[in-house]
Amino acid sequence: VFDIELDNDIPLKYNLEIRLDYEDQATAYLDFEYIEARVNPSYLDVDVNEIVTTVTSNGGLGFNDFLTQTQGKGFRARSSENVLFEGSLLVGSGPARVSDHMRNGSVQDDDIQIITPVRRNFESDRADFESRTVYDDSKASTPIQVQIEEETFAWAGSSHEQYILQQYIITNQQTQVIESLYAGIFIDWDINPVLNVTDQSFQTFNAASYDEENKLAIS
Repeated sequence: VFDIELDNDIPLKYNLEIRLDYEDQATAYLDFEYIEARVNPSYLDVDVNEIVTTVTSNGGLGFNDFLTQTQGKGFRARSSENVLFEGSLLVGSGPARVSDHMRNGSVQDDDIQIITPVRRNFESDRADFESRTVYDDSKASTPIQVQIEEETFAWAGSSHEQYILQQYIITNQQTQVIESLYAGIFIDWDINPVLNVTDQSFQTFNAASYDEENKLAIS
């Protein structure tokens, strides 16, 4: 058993290669092998209750990588298969000024600059899972100039095991007042179609609605 200590300034999402050399002097045997590991990830899995998902350092939800979807759990409820293709926070001040880290055609927008990578607070007295990350939209072609602090909370208790809570604190970084600012979460569900036994047709359960009374979007 051995420990490996990493530098504090190791880059995010760093692919670490470790070479192990073997030698047996009695038989003059020599050999080696490489072990690869991704260290200092910029995402965290949330898995303390019946909702399993992944939070990132750039406003993305479910996965940290686009298309390949190897970095993250997507969104799973009650041990189900993943039902999410992509999710992201969007912030906009007008049709031509929207900042996000979501799909735009065949690529992802890269508007977000990570300031503080997502990290879990293992000493939290507020939740069984608590994480925090800070980022801004300074990489956007027309930035709104906002900074976003994102916190995620989840609880393992029976009365709180079917949801997670996310809080976004959006701060204006420019000297001028932002007259209109909008924020929302884009979710591309991939809920599997279900066979209707009556007419043998497949029905999907991807849906969205808005509760005007409670100002609540449901998807």
